[in-house]
Amino acid sequence: MFRVAWAPTEPAGWWRLASMPRGRCVSSSAARWAIALLAAALLAVLGFGAWTITGRATQELARLADEVATIEAGSLERRLSVRRTDEVDRLWSS
Repeated sequence: MFRVAWAPTEPAGWWRLASMPRGRCVSSSAARWAIALLAAALLAVLGFGAWTITGRATQELARLADEVATIEAGSLERRLSVRRTDEVDRLWSS
C-alpha cells in the first residue's frame, strides 16, 4: 500500500509524493476497532443510565396509577396515600 499526494508546480506541472507505511495500516485498523468498541461500550453505559434514571423518576407515578386502578366506583371516599415528591406535587396542584 502506498499513500500518494500530488502537488502542483509552477510551470503547470504536477509533482508526485509517495510514501509506503509499513506497520501503520495494521495499527490504524486496530485503532478503528478499539474506537468502535469503546463507542459501543459508552453507548451501552449511557443507555443503561438513562433507563435507570427514567425508571426511578416515574416510579412514584406508577405507584399512584396502580393505587388509582384499585379504587372502585363504590368506594370513592378512599384517598390515595400521600408521598411528597415533585412528580406528585405537580399532579396535586393541577
